[in-house]
Amino acid sequence: MFEKVRNFYENYDEEGRLFKTNRHLMEYQTTIRYFDRLFQPNSKILDACAGAGRYSFYLADKGHKVTACDLVKHNVEIIRANPNVGMLSDISVCNVLDLSQFEENSFDVVLCMGAVYHLGSDDLRVKAISECARVCKSGGIIAITYVAGSLEERFQDIFFCTDPHEIEELTIKADLRESTTSAPEV
Repeated sequence: MFEKVRNFYENYDEEGRLFKTNRHLMEYQTTIRYFDRLFQPNSKILDACAGAGRYSFYLADKGHKVTACDLVKHNVEIIRANPNVGMLSDISVCNVLDLSQFEENSFDVVLCMGAVYHLGSDDLRVKAISECARVCKSGGIIAITYVAGSLEERFQDIFFCTDPHEIEELTIKADLRESTTSAPEV
């Protein structure tokens, strides 16, 4: 499974994704709007599915201390090649199922914006969410994204759809004390 995900992103323009269509740009703008309203200034943030680092660099530019990691080595190389790489606290290849390189309660915010929709079983999704919770400080924020609806057949072995109710069930199984599956008002 992970090899399929790696191969997909080795041949995909992840760096340009959020700016290639109005739909993607709206996703980016909506996401950063929530970030700006929800994250406390100077937060210590783990972007555990950083992709090419768009959100990592945005948040670092806002004054947050950002550690970026991703499953795909190619994406990590893109981050490291960015002229603003010095803004980030750390960069590494990681697997959200095993964040053991980070201590418990290390981050104010953990972004898990990618893993859940690439993991095909509830057990793996719960493990990813549990790892994010382990490294997030008590009272911190874990941001999880998912793909709703249905996908073209060619993507069905790489992306797995879910809905807010399933995400809530996963957070309960991951033993999170508090969860909200709807976006807070901004």
